[in-house]
Amino acid sequence: MKKSTRLYHMIHYMNEVHHFTLSDLMEEFNISKSTALRDMRDLEELGVPFYSESGQHGGYHIIRERGLTKIDLTPQELLALLFAFGSISQLPTIPFNATYDGIYRKIISHSSTEQKAEINRFLGKFQYFNKSGQATIPHFEQMVQASFSQQICMIHYQGRSLASPYSVVGFLFKNSKWYAVVLEIQTDRVRLFSMEKIEDVELKDDVTDAGGVTLENFTHYMSQGYMEIVVQCTEKGLSDLTSYLWSNQKVINQEGRIIFTSSIHPRDIPFIAKLLTRSGREVKVLSPPELIEAVKEELALSLAQYQ
Repeated sequence: MKKSTRLYHMIHYMNEVHHFTLSDLMEEFNISKSTALRDMRDLEELGVPFYSESGQHGGYHIIRERGLTKIDLTPQELLALLFAFGSISQLPTIPFNATYDGIYRKIISHSSTEQKAEINRFLGKFQYFNKSGQATIPHFEQMVQASFSQQICMIHYQGRSLASPYSVVGFLFKNSKWYAVVLEIQTDRVRLFSMEKIEDVELKDDVTDAGGVTLENFTHYMSQGYMEIVVQCTEKGLSDLTSYLWSNQKVINQEGRIIFTSSIHPRDIPFIAKLLTRSGREVKVLSPPELIEAVKEELALSLAQYQ
């Protein structure tokens, strides 16, 4: 058996028995005492958590801390994990107060000498230029807790206390912003809240499920009270529209023209108008009239700056 394979099986053996002696290893893996001692030194260098005791009941003991997560990673998996943490650290906002840099350092400190050398070669291969200062979002952890525990919560949003209780379905990251998908329990209506605009969250003792609403199907529950919009657009405009809007998106090619339809709530018309004006000549609103007028007003305000 190759040494690398033996060490791999040895780690699993140690985690299963928790307590063992050199004789146990020698018998289990058919190796000599000197080989067993060398293997234990190699496993210690790899960061396998164990300690030794002398005496009649001595031997080796595996440290089994409840809060210790033990994962066997291949070199490629380790680099993929480090890349993921490096990318997450570039987000302008993060969900939790725990620092990803701290987790990053722990991974490196528990890596073997060979892995650390590989990591050092890897770290110089990526550089980010769009970091704008990382900050945590207040109440994000409370919302995550509500989602995981299915606790009902009351939300203070944009300067007003919302009277209806909510069930938190999950979270979305789009256009550099976090959104909470929530179900208004009294009306069975799904809403999207910008996490940055949530000013307070109160968790209740009562629990409820989301009534079948998931992150995969939530847009089907958002049509109540919504109006359809129709926009003619270019390929670039279509890309912008699918980034801005969420509900019931449809795209058809009509005599060489791209026609995009979606659903928005009437109160969101001013906000949607501002988004559409960013795309300039790449989009043209065909309906409803209310949105057309709102876009015209936005364009007039922009032109007024040059009068």
